[in-house]
Amino acid sequence: MKRSTQALLGLSFAALSCGGGGVGHVEISGKSPAEAGSIVAHAVCTHEAQCGNVTITCMGGGSAGVSGSDGGSGSDASAGPTFSCMGIISPVVYADCFSKTSPEIAKLLTCAMLTADQTNTLETCFDMLDAQACTTQAEADAEARASASGASGGAPAGHALPAACLVAMNLPPNCN
Repeated sequence: MKRSTQALLGLSFAALSCGGGGVGHVEISGKSPAEAGSIVAHAVCTHEAQCGNVTITCMGGGSAGVSGSDGGSGSDASAGPTFSCMGIISPVVYADCFSKTSPEIAKLLTCAMLTADQTNTLETCFDMLDAQACTTQAEADAEARASASGASGGAPAGHALPAACLVAMNLPPNCN
C-alpha cells in the first residue's frame, strides 16, 4: 500500500474514535482537490479534536523465573512473556491536524482521479465515520486487555471501518 493510501486509511482509522454530532455530510463531489481536501480535513479533524486519538500501548516481555525447591533458581518453561497494555485517549489539536491532513487529502485526490461512484463511496465512508460515537475510556481499556491477551480484534465494537472506506485500498499504484 502506498503512502497516500495509507494516509487516507490512517485518517479513516483515526476518525473511528470519533463521531456523533459531527459536521454532517462530507460533500466533495465536483470540488477541486484542494477544496475537497479542506472539507475532508475539517470533518476528520473536528472529530479528532472532539474525541481524541485512541492508541493501545503495550509493554513487557521476557519470561517469568521461579525459585526451585532446592533453593536454586530455575525457570518455569510454561511461563511465557507477560504483557501489559493500556488504552490511551490523547487530545488532538484541530489546527495541527488540519494543516497536516488537508494537503495529504488534496494530493491523494489529485493523483487518484476518482470516478463519480468512487467519490460518492468515499463521501459515504466519511459520513459513516461521522455517525460513530467516540470511543470511551472503558472501550479503549477493553481493547487494551484484549491486546494483552493476544485476542485483539482491531477496533472496539461499533467502531469498525465501514466497508465504504475500502475504496481507498483500490487506488492507482501511482498515488504514493
